[in-house]
Amino acid sequence: LALVLLLAAGLAMTPSSAEAFSVIVTDWGKVVRYSQPNLTYNMGTYIPSGLGQAGLNAIEAGFPPWGAPSCTSLTLTKVGTTNVTMVMPTGSDPNGINEVIYSQYGDWPHGSYVLGVTVPLYTVDGRIVESDIAFNPGTPWTLSTGGSYGSMNLQGVSTHEIGHFFGMQHVLDYYGWGGSDEPTMVPSTGDGISAITLSTDDQLGACFLYPAGTYTCNNNDECPDIVDTYSNGDEYYKGHYSCSGGACSSSLEKEGTRGYGEECPELWDCVSPYFCQPMAAGQ
Repeated sequence: LALVLLLAAGLAMTPSSAEAFSVIVTDWGKVVRYSQPNLTYNMGTYIPSGLGQAGLNAIEAGFPPWGAPSCTSLTLTKVGTTNVTMVMPTGSDPNGINEVIYSQYGDWPHGSYVLGVTVPLYTVDGRIVESDIAFNPGTPWTLSTGGSYGSMNLQGVSTHEIGHFFGMQHVLDYYGWGGSDEPTMVPSTGDGISAITLSTDDQLGACFLYPAGTYTCNNNDECPDIVDTYSNGDEYYKGHYSCSGGACSSSLEKEGTRGYGEECPELWDCVSPYFCQPMAAGQ
């Protein structure tokens, strides 16, 4: 079965592999995530033909696993429904509401091999302010976990996209061939089934981004890789956080000292949450 691209874009546990989870950082070196862990979303009411209510239930089933690890404070709560047919991943403007929808036939701009797209909108200091998910209505979705040629498990793909929703990025050293130790956040999949169950790496990612208390590490594998994107869209590892004294740190993370109204030649000269605002010539 051909691989299919999945687009976007933590505990005293030992990962079952040498691979870490992944995040992105801003030019300021700040990790991209929500500023608080209690996240909400609105679920779309449109359902592609043949799926029925079970097609919405399968998407929603991808949310609870991310908040289940005892080391994370992350919660993901449905607060309503939405009738919108376009969201940020399919070309609409931000509206300040987190929305999860099936795109309608004819509105899907990403091609038949793209299963779902998540767009988190974030500020220069890394705070996500809105996140939308859209699923390809033309994908041959299945609710079965038994696997069948030419179909894609909807819950697994949803679980993957929800990782992007709150800040997780692709683990680039896996290639979607399945297996009990394969992270949900692989960039591609053959059937979506292995993505249903979070790996230890996935759980550590939720705990690092939204810890219950203070996130502590025992070794470098419990700290994230940093993913970036080339101009052609290909992803690569830009750096890695290292574990020192029980804390993850990166040389890319910069902490400024300039406050409100002070001169700041570079973006990272400011104390969070302030940022540099370019001034008109002569000012």
